[in-house]
This record gives sequence, structure tokens and C-alpha cells, in this order.
Amino acid sequence: MKKRFSLRYKLILIFGLLVAMASLVEGALAVRTARKAVTEKVETHLIDKATYTAELIDARVTAFFQFFEGIARTPILRDPAVSYREKAAFLKKEAAFNARIHKLDLCDTKGIRYTDSGQTLDVSDRDFFIAASKGKNFVTEPLVSRLDGAFILAFTVPIYDDNHTIIGVLLASVEASALSHDIEDIVVGQTGYCYILGLTGTTIAAKDFARVKAMENVIKMASADKSLASLAAFEKMAVEIDEPSISFYTYKGIHKIASYATMKTTDWTIVINAPQEEFMGTVNSLRFSMIGLEFAILLIAFITVYIVARVIVKPIQKVVSGSTEEVAEKVEILYRSIVPAGTFRASSIKVAEACKAIENAQRDVNISFVNELSLIFDRMGIDTQEVLEAAATKWNFLKFTPGLVGGHCIGVDPYYLMHKSQCLGYNPQVILSGRSVNDGMGRFVASKTVKLMIRHGIRIVGSRVLVLGFTFKENCPDTRNTKVVDVIDELKDFGIHVDVYDPHALRDEVKAEYAIDLLAQQPDPKQYDGIILTVAHDEFRSIDFSFVRNQPTVLFDVKGILDKSLIHGRL
Repeated sequence: MKKRFSLRYKLILIFGLLVAMASLVEGALAVRTARKAVTEKVETHLIDKATYTAELIDARVTAFFQFFEGIARTPILRDPAVSYREKAAFLKKEAAFNARIHKLDLCDTKGIRYTDSGQTLDVSDRDFFIAASKGKNFVTEPLVSRLDGAFILAFTVPIYDDNHTIIGVLLASVEASALSHDIEDIVVGQTGYCYILGLTGTTIAAKDFARVKAMENVIKMASADKSLASLAAFEKMAVEIDEPSISFYTYKGIHKIASYATMKTTDWTIVINAPQEEFMGTVNSLRFSMIGLEFAILLIAFITVYIVARVIVKPIQKVVSGSTEEVAEKVEILYRSIVPAGTFRASSIKVAEACKAIENAQRDVNISFVNELSLIFDRMGIDTQEVLEAAATKWNFLKFTPGLVGGHCIGVDPYYLMHKSQCLGYNPQVILSGRSVNDGMGRFVASKTVKLMIRHGIRIVGSRVLVLGFTFKENCPDTRNTKVVDVIDELKDFGIHVDVYDPHALRDEVKAEYAIDLLAQQPDPKQYDGIILTVAHDEFRSIDFSFVRNQPTVLFDVKGILDKSLIHGRL
């Protein structure tokens, strides 16, 4: 009874101290959580706005083309008996109906442009003429007109005769500023704005039209101005990826959040950005209200800890048994002298061994369940860790986390149980299924990393990937039945050069057992195309991975210990 009483108050002391420590950081954590929630909401809003803006500009471009196609179908333009001077005069009158049109001219099939003033100009080498002469509607990025030096967008549509043969090209010059006017009223927050990038990253529409006239291309400028590296990396990603998304960058010392979406008609990229701090006003006010709430939480927590401690007084005992009653008695006496909590006498060695086997098999099945969830959620495009965090709010939820299941117990004992079961004529379906899922996670991690590298424009064959960690669990040298080797083998099958670093694993042992040469020293992670953190060693938590924001290096966090804003994927 004395031990039970002592244990109770030990629990009160331990958990009481934990609660006290938690209460001290409660406000900071609450603010951080709120900041995260606001950020996620802002991200969704920005992506929706970029997508809507892309659709809006697409609709306006389409309407322009439909207007020009209607003009191209007029009989006077299709009649070979009508002179080019008469046709030019007709087009001048048509252009007057649309204030946005700077010039509306006709080109013959050889690329000669005819104007209403009687001038002719050879445009046969221009992309807009070549495309239209082949039957494709085309619009250029802003350019300087050879005719009058105006800064314009050139729209072209083919002109067909009754036999659907191309007999000319209709060329419309629109002031380049018109595109910037279309987006100048699109604002986010207090200072956020919209701009448009061309196919190679040139700014083709912006609130500050001087950027457009200068044909600003940050991606190219960054090679000479390193202060633009973060913005350049973002814009490069934006123009290369078609799927609407969001990212972060720093420009002139301001941390910004930005979304992008691709126009369907032109493949131009709509960008909407704003300073992150403009959305955090509500979070700052929350900080003060949390101070009073902390005291109430602390009081409730101490009461709860006291009640729980009174209930949790049953210590963990050592399960023992023996081949005979005499042996079992001696084993029990031995362990009682070592284990303060005492022992639990199993009726037989079979029962005791089965107890150990099912403990590990149960953990294996539970982990396989969350691993399978990770595979499902990956296809759904949601974060498994976030789902588990939400589910853990339920008092009866068992919070297992996905990962690579190796080691000498969990990854092995289920096979002992399966073998014995199959020898007795029963095929255990749940245990087998769990093992199958867990055994396949290494290959999934490797394949997912390869897909992310492809998405970032990295050539796979001949690329370099750094695997951080080789042991089966963190902060120990044990490499028995490690599943990291599955990740390495799968990467090598893709033609990837793989380096492995683990400060805890024994290099000679790994070489002898797995034929893998571990790096002797921690390498510079910046020299790799991909990095996979497979084991949560303490040493890896202090590595500065912030460089991944500025270079196309894919970072995959198997253990979920790194800053989510830095990583490209995790289980």
C-alpha cells in the first residue's frame, strides 16, 4: 500500500509540473495555432482569387478573339475584288467601335501589312503572323510596334474564304497598358496586388506599368542581383507549374505570401501577393485575451491531473513464466527483486511469449493503419499529420504516426505469429495486411520524393539525393531490420546517386550487413537535388534547411519533425 500511495503522488508531481510548463507556453502556442489557421485561410483565399482572375482575363481575351473573328468573316475582307486600300479604310471604321484598339490592319498571305494610311510593312517573320497564317488565333506579350513604335499587344486571327482557305490575316494592335488596367483594381489586404508574368517570367501587366515597359524579368535579373533570389525562385516555380498553388518569398525585407494560376488561352501566369503580416491583426489581439484564459486552464488542469493520478495507480508489471512451477517461481522471485512494480505470472511460457508477440503485432497493425491513411491522404492532397492532430482531440483516439517500421521486435514478431498460425492451418489476414503495408512504405517514400523532384524540374537520372538516418529509430546505433535500406534501393533503381549519413550508426557494421558506405562527416545539404530525413536524430533537428526556399532542392520529412513551411512532402 505504501508503494501505491507513493506512486500516486509521484504522478501528481510529474504531471503537475508538465501542466505548469504547458500553461506557461499556452498563450504562445495558441497564438501560433491561430496564426497557422489564419494563414491557411488566406492561402485558400489567394488561390481562389488567382484562379478567378485567370478565368476573368481568359474570358476577356476570348471575347477579343470573338470580336476579331466576327470582323474577319465580313464579306468585304473575303472579297478578292476589293482593294487593300478599301479594306484598310473599312477596318479603320471598325476599329473606332472599340476604344482599346490602337490599329486594325490586314496582312496578305505573304506577310505584308496594309494600313489605312497606305503604308505597307513586312511582318512575315513575326510570331503573331506565322501562327495566324497556319490557322491559329494568337496574342503576343507586350512588344514595340515596327510601324509606329507603340507599346502594344498584337492579336491575330486568320481570314478564310468560302472554301475555308486562309487568304489573309487580321492584325489588331491593342495598347499594352490595357492588360494592366484590367488588373489594377484587384487588391488583397492593404497593399497586396496582382501582376501577370509571360511565358519566360517577363512582367507583362502590373500596377506599376514602368515594370512592364522595362520588360522586367526577375528570373534573369537575379543572376546579377542576389537580393532577388527569393522572388526569382518563386516566379520561376509559378511559370513552370500549371496547377494553381501558393508559396512564400522575401522581397526588399518583406515576407510575402503569393498565389499563382495559369491562363488557359495564353499560358500566362496570374500572380497575387501580399505581405504576410497584413493578415495577422486578429492574431495579435488574441495574444492578450489568452493571458486570462491561461490561469483558468491551469486550475482545471491541476484538478484533472489529481483525479487521473488517483485512478492511475496500477504500475506496469513484468510478465514471467517457466517451463515448470519451480522455474517460474525462481524467475518471479528474481524479477520481483529488480522490478519495483512486481510481476505478472503467466500460466505458461506459450502464454508469456504470445503476450510479447501480440504486443508488437498490435503496434505493427496500428502503425500500418496510419501508414495506409498516409497513402490515402497523399492521393487526396491533404496532410496526414494535420488529420491525426485533429483526430487526437478525441479522448479515446490512439495517436499512432506513419513511418518506416523496422527493428528487432515490431517488424519481426508479427512474422513469428503469422508463421505459427499458418503452420496450424490458419492464414491471419489482418496481420499479413498490416505487414504488407508497412513493408511497402520505404518504396513509397522514395517514389514520392522522385515525383516531387520531377515536379520541380529536376532531371532524375544522375541526380543526387542525401538520406539522413539509417538506424531503425532515433538516437541509437541499432540498424537491425532497418527499412531505410528500402528507400535507398528504390532511389538507386531510378538511377539516382544516393549518399547516406547517420551519426549514430556503426559504419563498419552497416558496410558488412548492407554493403552501404555511410558518409563519415555530415555533408553540405546544399549540394543535393533531394534530401530525405528518415530518422529523427537530434542532430538533424538543428540543420538549417532554409536554403530550400531559394534553390530547387526537394526536402521530404518522413518523421514530421521539420518546419512544414520548408518541406515539400512528409508522411
